Amino acid sequence: IEPGSPINLEQQIAPEASAPMVDEPPPWVTEQPFEQASAVEPTAELNISEQFDESIDVIDAPFEAVETQVAEVSELRPFLENGEKLVHAKQVSAWSQLIESSSLNGLDKQIALNATFNEKDNVISLLVDTSQQHLVSEPSIANITRALSEQMGKAIQVTIEIGEPSGTPMHIQRDIEHVRHCHAIEIVETDTSIQNLMSAFEANIDNDSIKAR
Repeated sequence: IEPGSPINLEQQIAPEASAPMVDEPPPWVTEQPFEQASAVEPTAELNISEQFDESIDVIDAPFEAVETQVAEVSELRPFLENGEKLVHAKQVSAWSQLIESSSLNGLDKQIALNATFNEKDNVISLLVDTSQQHLVSEPSIANITRALSEQMGKAIQVTIEIGEPSGTPMHIQRDIEHVRHCHAIEIVETDTSIQNLMSAFEANIDNDSIKAR
């Protein structure tokens, strides 16, 4: 518009285009009501190991199940006929009981535990396992003779041979431990509480970690 020109009231400058006004809710109003909000998904789950790493102590219960695996190894059972728990070889072996009740100790006792026993006319014959041959000496034989004589209450003579004996106190003890371990596994596999716990956590138990007591 030039100076001095009449002003045409009908002529107006068009306003700049502006964004349409949008009715926005007040800041305290959420997009959806709180009660309709979906539940928050957990970001992590409890990680349960698929296998128990800790060893399990099992208290023996009266033996009922038939242990087919044990029957192949020996006729030993977790409990004696009188109901006593089988733990030590001396409970089923007179030779082992004689050793344990004597004054034998150390390497001399180890020789005896790895030998079979035979008595005839006050002569004790021991068949010692070849793995213990290096321990046998004149002093060890003298110690064994003295300890057994004192325990048996009579003078004896001890002779030693080297070979491959079976049924030594050491063998019997290993068989007992095997029987007790198998019995402990049997308890774990048939115990309702343990099985329910394993099922709930989809867990497995390492049989080697099971210990009888």
